[in-house]
Amino acid sequence: MYSDDLPISQYVVKVSLSIFNMALSSYWVSQNRKDLAERAIVSKREKDAARAMKCLEVDFYHKNLALKSSKYKNLEEGQALKTSRANDESSVKENQKLAEKERIEYRRRKLAHILSIENDQYVKELKVIHNNEREKDPWNIAKLKEQIGELQRKRKEGEQNMQKRYMHHLFTSGITSSKEKGEEELQKEISDAWKQRKEELEKLSMEKQQKEKEKLKSVELEQLNARHEAREVEISQLEEQENWSNLVEGKVNELNNTENEIKKLKTERQILIHHLETLLALQQRRESVRELQKKAFYRIKAMHQPKEKLRRLLVEVQHSLDFDYKLLLTINGFNKSAVEETALALLDLDCVADVKSKIEMQIAMEREREIEIQQLYNEEAHRLLEKRLEQWLLESVARDEIMTDLFKDLAKEINKKIEFNIGQEKKFLQMKESWLREIDEANVKAKETIKTLEEKKNYFLDRSKRLGEELESLSIAKSSRPSSSY
Repeated sequence: MYSDDLPISQYVVKVSLSIFNMALSSYWVSQNRKDLAERAIVSKREKDAARAMKCLEVDFYHKNLALKSSKYKNLEEGQALKTSRANDESSVKENQKLAEKERIEYRRRKLAHILSIENDQYVKELKVIHNNEREKDPWNIAKLKEQIGELQRKRKEGEQNMQKRYMHHLFTSGITSSKEKGEEELQKEISDAWKQRKEELEKLSMEKQQKEKEKLKSVELEQLNARHEAREVEISQLEEQENWSNLVEGKVNELNNTENEIKKLKTERQILIHHLETLLALQQRRESVRELQKKAFYRIKAMHQPKEKLRRLLVEVQHSLDFDYKLLLTINGFNKSAVEETALALLDLDCVADVKSKIEMQIAMEREREIEIQQLYNEEAHRLLEKRLEQWLLESVARDEIMTDLFKDLAKEINKKIEFNIGQEKKFLQMKESWLREIDEANVKAKETIKTLEEKKNYFLDRSKRLGEELESLSIAKSSRPSSSY
């Protein structure tokens, strides 16, 4: 405010000093605002960088969490598979044991039926052969009967001749007494001949009895040997059946083991296929996460372009400078009205104009300086952003190459394991087929051996039966033979 006590020059000096102080204050205010803007930009950049690092850390944490969850899931599935596999194996083993028992029982019944049929046929054939052999008479029983009959006939003829001679002697004894000596001699001859004949008959009977005893002994020995052979054949048949059952049981156990191995290989192959599927799913998920990272990167890139904010700050600074300029214009208007009243103010108007021009020059210089600072800041920010983009691009390319190589290696290993698993499964199937063929061959061989042993057994049993019949016939013939007492 203008007062009459102070001179005009002092008032002008005070006004100019106040204007200069206001200009300085506005300059310092603008400088402080610019410093605050730069600090805000720097803090904003630091916050964005910290946010980006935090986003990367969160993404890495989520990846680790997903990997851990997948691992725990795989472990739980593996444990569930193990428990289910153990239960399935126990149930399968029980079912296999029951099926194997039923199969063995069915085979035993079938073999028993076949053997019974073959035994009946063989018995019929042996009966026919035995009847034929009995007709042929291999032991010469008919000859012995003929010899016995012939001896009996000769004995009867000798007795009849002796009776005829004796009767003739009786009839002729009364006719001629001169012939007594001849008759006595004839009687002696007859008695001697009868004794000799009796001795011969006794010798023949003794020899015959001895032969019959020897024949009985030989027949008994043959019968015992036949029974012994039949018993040995039966024992060998039982041993052959036991060996066959042990062989079949061993092969069945091996088949069960191969089936268990095939089941294990199938479960392992399913696990490997599941791992391969999870690997492909992880690769797809990584690609999707990569796309999200690219979007976040572009968002961060957009956040690192502070041109709009700088423009707003520059507009605010411009408004403040315009306000200061208007304030100076109003003060200048007041000064003009005061100078018109006095003549001395005309001399000081030049000073005020110089101050005004200096202030305007200072404002223009500040504006140019701010523009240069803004350009430098933009260039530096663009350079740093390009450098960071290049680094991120190289890191992403290297990371992609590493992950693709890792996925390829894992896929190759899983495929190799699957191929090895398939090869092992084919090998076990071939072994199973070979063991089944061996079991069939063993069954055929066992049938043949059992058949031959059964034939031998039946042969020896029939032989012992035939020898028993011969012994009975010999004993009957011996009992039916007349006594040799004359």
